[in-house]
Amino acid sequence: MKLLQNAQRLVGVVHNKKTFKEPLPQSEIKATAKSVARWTHKNFSAAGFSEWQAKQGAKGGKVSKGGGRPSNSKLDKKELSKAIINLKAQSYSNRDIAQDLGISASTVSLYLKGKLE
Repeated sequence: MKLLQNAQRLVGVVHNKKTFKEPLPQSEIKATAKSVARWTHKNFSAAGFSEWQAKQGAKGGKVSKGGGRPSNSKLDKKELSKAIINLKAQSYSNRDIAQDLGISASTVSLYLKGKLE
């Protein structure tokens, strides 16, 4: 029952975030929530959810309290800064520099602005 209530709340929140010409009838929201709850109950178990969550975590991503996302670059900050400036002097685009060094284009921009050193 609690799963159904959570699904109804979720569908209601999603419904409220969208702009419809006519709001969905309550019966349709309830039917959608019931369908989501049924599917979730059938396809997820506590162990299955934990396994899925572990896989998501193993992919990497934002590192908590570690200073941002991990970089694919093998250079330290000083070497990276020199490499970026050198490549920019050779008229490479930020996107090309980022791809070559394994960092994002926005990180290249921050180095060029002097905000990261």
